Amino acid sequence: MDSKFILDIRIKTYGWLARNSGAITNSVGAGRNFGISDCTKNQTVAISSTKEPGIVSNATLKGSEGGVYTYTVNDDGTTIFSIANGVSITKIEVTDPSTSAVAYKVEFVNEGGVAIKETAEHEGEPGEAATLTAADKAEVDYEGKRYVYASDNSGETTIASDGSTVVTVVFREAALYAYSVVTSLGDTIATGKAYEGSSVTAHYGRFALDGTTLYGAAKQGSNPWWGKVFTVGEDNHVETIAYSKKTEGVVFFMEAEEIAGATASSSANADIRCSMGKGGFFAEETALTTLEPGLYTLTTSVWGNAGTTFTFVAGEDVALEATTTGSIADATSESFAVAASGTTVAVKAAGDKNHVLDFVYIVKTADESVEAPEITVDGCNVGIEATAANTGAKVEIRYTTDGSEPDESSTLYEEELNLTEECTVKAIAISVNGTKSAVSSAAVELNPTAVGSIKTAPEADESTYTLDGAKVGGATRGLLIRGGKLILVK
Repeated sequence: MDSKFILDIRIKTYGWLARNSGAITNSVGAGRNFGISDCTKNQTVAISSTKEPGIVSNATLKGSEGGVYTYTVNDDGTTIFSIANGVSITKIEVTDPSTSAVAYKVEFVNEGGVAIKETAEHEGEPGEAATLTAADKAEVDYEGKRYVYASDNSGETTIASDGSTVVTVVFREAALYAYSVVTSLGDTIATGKAYEGSSVTAHYGRFALDGTTLYGAAKQGSNPWWGKVFTVGEDNHVETIAYSKKTEGVVFFMEAEEIAGATASSSANADIRCSMGKGGFFAEETALTTLEPGLYTLTTSVWGNAGTTFTFVAGEDVALEATTTGSIADATSESFAVAASGTTVAVKAAGDKNHVLDFVYIVKTADESVEAPEITVDGCNVGIEATAANTGAKVEIRYTTDGSEPDESSTLYEEELNLTEECTVKAIAISVNGTKSAVSSAAVELNPTAVGSIKTAPEADESTYTLDGAKVGGATRGLLIRGGKLILVK
């Protein structure tokens, strides 16, 4: 046969095809198509490649040997193939069919002899054995049933020069098998039925929540990332997706497309890049959940061309902004505080069918806490201070002086105390959310040594003294001693 077209890779190439040591290589990072124009029916296309090119249109695989994949052109026009990322092609050869070849027919029947597919026509050299292509043995759907290859007589059929040769391919009815896809945590992801030998793609979640523990699964492949591709080989076929522990303390997790108010989309390759094969976008601000006081982080992932920002708010405060980059982009917030019970976490309106949110989960990193108040004693004067809760919530101080443990019903501290008797001051700080600190305590002693020395003074001495024994002249306020007795001057 004459070669009508030979591409021996010694040319400069552009775009996603990169020249590399006498080959062209798909270097774009994903599958891409290429075409051969002006083909005619029954031409042969031989492609020398590191991996079998896929057929997009107008070709049938005849066979392969030593890294050379041979195809027959189905009709006049362009023939299109696809190659995966990293695949290299070293030679493409297109040849016309032999002028001495004669036609022979291929008929497709079920086990009852009923035709289930239109008769095909091939060409071959007279006297040679008839051959079949992969397409001749491919499964056939006919009147609501699927048929799979059973047998043929090509091996015992010689091509006659008068064109009378007929090859018969027999198909049997395929069994319909049930299948299920489950997680290692015991959850069912998908169930269905498929014909024996069928390839099924089941999308699964990148994460799964069990209680407050989040588990993650590994990517299964490149297209899709989060999809299990398997062949159904028996009835009640089970595929298991393995999940391992990722983090604890998760108070919210949801696939974006499942959020009430989201619009689901699998466009723009979201079907092969996003968890569960889809994402979600939002026409208006949408509430995700409500949180109780504490410290939190929020994690999400976005998909789409660069420039679309999804903004999350906790109450009025921005918790996280996640912007699309052209690839899957994960983002985790800094720790943010929730000071009020029932604070709503929401996502602002953003995205479209080509720019989506993939998932959201929120981890509670700490409960609300309040530090114990600090008590300062200066003689009979007592001051008590407390800081705000770690969430920023305001606190109040309650105290006792009778030795009992303070609680929310104890006396409210509002200003510095001026005590007239020795005692133990106990104080507690309580946030507006009811979170309590540990109890602080301090003893108040009214300088008993000084008091004792003043009590030995003559009773006729009507002078006034401080607790430290210094005589006081003129108007003085505070806790003082006169005539051996304590007095309070206001």
